[in-house]
Amino acid sequence: MNWQFAIVVVALLGGIVLDGAFWVMVWQRRQQRGAYAFMALMTGLTIWSASYCIELLNTSLTAKFFWHRAAYLGITTVPATWCYFNLRLTFPYSRWLPRLMPLLFVEPIVVMVLSWHSNWYTILWDNFHLQPFGGQLVLAFDRHQGFVYHSLYSYLLLTIGTVLYGSRVFRVPSIRLSQMVLLVLGIVGPFIINVIYVFDLSPIPLLDLTPLALTTTGATAGWFIFYFELRDVLPILHRALFESMNDGVIMLDFNHRIANLNPTAARWLNTNEASALDEPIDDLLPGSQEIIEGYLTSQPGISPQNTVLTLSRSTSGYRYVDLSVSALHDRRNRHIGQLLVMRNISRLKRTEQALRESEARYRNLIDLSPDAITVTNLDSVITVCNQSAVELYGVASHKELIGRRGLDLIKKEQRAQFLEKTRYILQTQSSGETSCTVIRNDGSTVEVEINSSPLYDNETPIGILSIVRDISERLRAEETMRQVQRMEGIGVLAGGVAHDFNNLLTSILAQNSLALTHLSQNEHAAQHILKSVKSAERAADLTRQLLAYAGKGQFQIQELDVNELIRENDALIETAVSKSIELTLALDEGLPLIKADRGQLQQVIMNLVINAAEAIETGIGEISIRTGVRGLSTVDLLSYVGCEALQPGPFVFVNVSDSGVGIHPDTMKRIFDPFFTTKTDGRGLGLSALLGVIRSHGGGLHVRTTPGLGSTFTVIFPPVEEPLVEHHLPISSSQQGLLQNLAGTVLIVEDEEPVRLVLQDLLEFAGLTVLTAENGRDGVACFAQHMTNIDLVLLDLQMPIMGGREALTEMRKIRPDINVIVFSGYSESQFSQAPDEIGSTLFIQKPFHPPSLVKTVSAMLNGQIFEPNP
Repeated sequence: MNWQFAIVVVALLGGIVLDGAFWVMVWQRRQQRGAYAFMALMTGLTIWSASYCIELLNTSLTAKFFWHRAAYLGITTVPATWCYFNLRLTFPYSRWLPRLMPLLFVEPIVVMVLSWHSNWYTILWDNFHLQPFGGQLVLAFDRHQGFVYHSLYSYLLLTIGTVLYGSRVFRVPSIRLSQMVLLVLGIVGPFIINVIYVFDLSPIPLLDLTPLALTTTGATAGWFIFYFELRDVLPILHRALFESMNDGVIMLDFNHRIANLNPTAARWLNTNEASALDEPIDDLLPGSQEIIEGYLTSQPGISPQNTVLTLSRSTSGYRYVDLSVSALHDRRNRHIGQLLVMRNISRLKRTEQALRESEARYRNLIDLSPDAITVTNLDSVITVCNQSAVELYGVASHKELIGRRGLDLIKKEQRAQFLEKTRYILQTQSSGETSCTVIRNDGSTVEVEINSSPLYDNETPIGILSIVRDISERLRAEETMRQVQRMEGIGVLAGGVAHDFNNLLTSILAQNSLALTHLSQNEHAAQHILKSVKSAERAADLTRQLLAYAGKGQFQIQELDVNELIRENDALIETAVSKSIELTLALDEGLPLIKADRGQLQQVIMNLVINAAEAIETGIGEISIRTGVRGLSTVDLLSYVGCEALQPGPFVFVNVSDSGVGIHPDTMKRIFDPFFTTKTDGRGLGLSALLGVIRSHGGGLHVRTTPGLGSTFTVIFPPVEEPLVEHHLPISSSQQGLLQNLAGTVLIVEDEEPVRLVLQDLLEFAGLTVLTAENGRDGVACFAQHMTNIDLVLLDLQMPIMGGREALTEMRKIRPDINVIVFSGYSESQFSQAPDEIGSTLFIQKPFHPPSLVKTVSAMLNGQIFEPNP
């Protein structure tokens, strides 16, 4: 180990032992004033020195960095504890000192949190690395603004503590000059050493000698003042009594010059102890000379003389004091001077001061209130207001509000009602609350709630105290909640409508499929029925969207060509755009397919086009829709919203640009917030819902805008990597799907008669024996009666009397191995059934394709169980 390191480490270890010894000695005298503050100081020094010592001894960067941060537990607390230790000794009876202590430690706590946070420590320092020095590896780093601010704050506290320390050392009785200089250097030395280290002025800049200096000379100097307070109790007590007296005390020598005076006298005479010494008393206390003259030849035992003097004060007029003069004699009864005692008799002044302080406290209390507070007289004129009232009404100062009629600040149509409420409060001598709209100085309005109470003078009403609270945010929150409740109600309604509509579509699709079995495909009637089936399938897509809106549906993910979707909806898109706006399509041919829900993707494109059209406020402009493939890197993806999990690579994009007004930067920060809107009739759900759809499809969204020049919204989706397996049967195969010669018995449990009948027709047409029941209870009874003959159960989930889940549970108890097909107008997410050990359960969402249903029934009867894609 390098000799410099060895000396520093050994010295640090010695300092740690010294600090520990001081800590133990103080603990044994912990009842002494300042003991706990001194122990806290020693604890901080010990942590600092020990951590720095361990840091020097370690060789790895990780360990050194850890102990460097550990040292900050002491570095941050030493200045604050040093300052508080000296404050505690200097102002032992102060009432405000306990309140000051937490404030001293706010900054150290913040620095400690920053130093230990995994990211925030760079506010203090960064670029930690090991640097060779004298054959050893030393931790080096760069300092930042946080370190500078902390250093300045620490220097301030150290300076305050040092000044207080010096003031006490200078007042120590009989202390020699050499001792005084050594003690002051003992505490100033570490301070200077730290400054030299921080500003890289040290000859060994990589070694911080501050903890070494603090744990030796600094701790010793602190112990001296504590030890002096502990041992020299009597002189300190005399001095403390002299300094803490509420009366002013002045000692004069034989020549009527001031030999000593206490702080109270110095304060009353507008001077200080140092400058007042050896000054003629009459220069500082005019009128006292005549009183003192009678004591020039006084003998012991003469009573003091009293008189009243008026003292001028620089800040608050005059102070009246009762001056008592007594002769001072030495032990040989020789007259050596006079003792002047001044007692403050300015009760009136003290009362006025107390009133002023009370008024100041009242003003602070009023001004700190978050609610606006006003006092009006009986004519509704404002006489008192606080700062919150100034801000609420939008005026520049209190003066602009005082003198105005409070009634004039209320919306005109509400004034009569408010005036009637005020009269009622005065008549009944009670408080009252009312809500109204106030008018700000700029003409804008604020919704407020006013709590008014009468003010009295000797039981005579003189005015009204009003507490005005801004309830705009609360009203907006309530309106938002009502909107959410309305949307929930609409969602429930939409779900119910979609469920019932799915039952109707199931019957329509099945009946059309049965009709097709009786017709040749070349007949005109067959073509019309096929068109009807196509329309019913589109209606089924609509019900899926309703279920998704109600939160009871699921996306129908399939492979889609974005260009084909846009072309199919070209006419619909044009209807959403004004004829004066030019709509341009620039579709890149040969796009890869993407996996998405057709209805949801269509809604995304429509929303973007509608927003673009609304951004063109003049009604004349351009909107372009572009598609293509774009390769994006990890850096590129950072500018897209909602694609945190995406990996870099090629993406299919849809780009919607407009020549509108653009988006203001303040608005840009909140465009994806739910319920945020800039439209007077908007609900604030468009972009937030759109972003949710894009995220659910594994995509992302980028917005580029320039105020006044338009905006561009770009949506990206990952291309298809593996093709989806297509389970849908083409409509042209509907007849073949139904023409199956099946055998077996099927139980249909369905409460909707049209659905129940069409299912019966389909399955009987396929050759099966069909039993039916219109609710779960009847279905269980029928199943129990024919359980040995029934091969399959078709069970609806939503039924009266007994639902599908309960019925399925009861049937499993009767016969666990029964195969069951469950269907519902809602999505599969509404059905949760544990895996069966013997039987099997499949789910089909209404409306379903009749051929697909027959195929599924056939598969289950033949033991070939699979989940169809309805």
